[in-house]
Amino acid sequence: MPCPRPRVTRGGIAYMPTAYKKWKTDFIRCIPYTAKVGLTGPVRVSIDASWALPKSYTKNEREAALCSQKYPAADNDNIAKAVLDAMTQGGVWVDDKQVVTLTVTKRYALDEGITVKVTH
Repeated sequence: MPCPRPRVTRGGIAYMPTAYKKWKTDFIRCIPYTAKVGLTGPVRVSIDASWALPKSYTKNEREAALCSQKYPAADNDNIAKAVLDAMTQGGVWVDDKQVVTLTVTKRYALDEGITVKVTH
């Protein structure tokens, strides 16, 4: 899930949407225990984000999406922010400013999900 903008109440209090907070919690739970080592120094991160095909797509649109001629509307920077923040909170590294190389790929696929590769 791409990182959304914070919402603001009428009283001026900022908060993140519930769906995003739930996604982030679920993502942190999926981080393997062996990856929670608090890496120090520079790291390289590669993110592959796959979205399920929209049910409203026609056969031609589905084929185009699977051939990478159509792509999800989410911004790569918002995908990266959500993943990096969750991995920082999950203890993979000390701070996401350690990421010196970042690659984000977004696409439609038959199975949705996120694959993250970290190189230290």
